[in-house]
Amino acid sequence: MEWIFTNPLYYGVIKRNGEYYDGKFEPLITKELFDAVQKRLKERSQPREVKHPHAFGFLGLLMCGECGCAITAQVAKGNGGIYRYYRCTKGRVKCSQSYLREDLMKSQFVS
Repeated sequence: MEWIFTNPLYYGVIKRNGEYYDGKFEPLITKELFDAVQKRLKERSQPREVKHPHAFGFLGLLMCGECGCAITAQVAKGNGGIYRYYRCTKGRVKCSQSYLREDLMKSQFVS
């Protein structure tokens, strides 16, 4: 619901492809009121605290060789350690690819 308070459409401006255009309609609120709301929202916002940031070195670089979907990463704890795994997001089609540990992925890159 936050998009209602941050949408410039309400003061008569249309945002399209990162550019702003004047609308051909009567604005519902003034630009000053919109700016005051934005200021208040910024004052009251509480940034989300990241407890343990993860450094996934291969994110955004790879696509699944079977289905073409993006590769995502996750952390798993077990056997006394913390392990990073990469896997296909399987977003478009059914994919048979399973998880791959980060150390195995590094060795594939080296070879």
